[in-house]
Amino acid sequence: MSAPGVERAAEALAWQGRACGRLGSPMYAELLPALADDLLSADFGPLEVNDLFKAAIFKVDSKFMREMKASGFQNLGMEDLVKARIFKIDAEFIRQAVTDGVELKVEKLVQRKLGVD
Repeated sequence: MSAPGVERAAEALAWQGRACGRLGSPMYAELLPALADDLLSADFGPLEVNDLFKAAIFKVDSKFMREMKASGFQNLGMEDLVKARIFKIDAEFIRQAVTDGVELKVEKLVQRKLGVD
């Protein structure tokens, strides 16, 4: 795991959270650092600040990241995590697809979900 990138992203969110607090937005003052802490706890890989915002928008949290890791994906980037979330690819879908012979790649799973495999 590339801790410096993750730490930079977490530090940036913490800074933004403090700034939001000073500007009178206590919700974001608490929300942004909590988001960074949650994603860092999944120990998934390097994240940048933009990744953390994508995670918030598409509801990619540490639970989902751990589910993907347990399903065989050890080094997914945020783009693939977002694709998996958008197409509702979860552990059960992955397990069934792999049992049916689908290659363990996000693009192949998306194709399977769309019925074009």
